[in-house]
Amino acid sequence: MTALGALIMEDLATFDITDEESFERNFGGAMMKLERRVESCPFVQRLEKTCDRFIRAACKEVRVADLPTGQRMQWVNELTQELYEIMQMGDPVSGVEDFVDDVLEDIFHQIARYMQTVDQMEI
Repeated sequence: MTALGALIMEDLATFDITDEESFERNFGGAMMKLERRVESCPFVQRLEKTCDRFIRAACKEVRVADLPTGQRMQWVNELTQELYEIMQMGDPVSGVEDFVDDVLEDIFHQIARYMQTVDQMEI
């Protein structure tokens, strides 16, 4: 395990964090308070409006000209279909935000599983 990994594991042990539930138990209240403060910050609200405008403008101007063939075709077709359905919604901005949240959540879960696998291999 790397030095950074050892420090992280030591911090997690200090707060008795072994899984997502124990993390939520230890830091859930603080995270909710931080989230409320961030959401009420005028700079964040302005950034959110700017991002919404950008997404709307990008959605209106997207033109698909070159799609892959072969193995990547099914993956691209599924992604394109999902994004197309999001763009047809009444509020495409929230649809894109939900889509990105789901993708990020999947990435973090994959990273966590990888870290667990690496830890087990080192034991």
